[in-house]
Amino acid sequence: MFHFVIKRLRFATRVPGLVHCFNALLFAWNLCFHCEIVRALDAVETAVAAWPGIVRRSHHYGGLQFDCAGREIGHLHGNGVLDIRFSKPMKDSLMQAWKVVEHHSLPHSGWISFWIHSPSDVPQALELLQLSYRCVRGEDSL
Repeated sequence: MFHFVIKRLRFATRVPGLVHCFNALLFAWNLCFHCEIVRALDAVETAVAAWPGIVRRSHHYGGLQFDCAGREIGHLHGNGVLDIRFSKPMKDSLMQAWKVVEHHSLPHSGWISFWIHSPSDVPQALELLQLSYRCVRGEDSL
């Protein structure tokens, strides 16, 4: 359903509040039928929120966004998708070595998507967010 909405109902992103409602429905679905995804999302949020300088806020396309120094390090959607922006060369490298895919709506950019299906995916999600976090803080280059 997620991919159908992204591909076919893209106009819906221009309707105020609709993407947030859709994200809430995805989260509610997972809460009812896929509790392991909700537990994993909660673990990621809890861990990242503890990092110095992290600010949590609502993402403009629905979900939870993590910012550091005024820049986004990544965001979580209610269906378990973690989206992170890297440079194009870094994205290409990550796609070869990690379990990441091109972003669902920006495939030709530096954005990557990582699907969180269970708590066993949390360590890799945190590693990806940590990489973005270090880049934003100037400790690594994107």
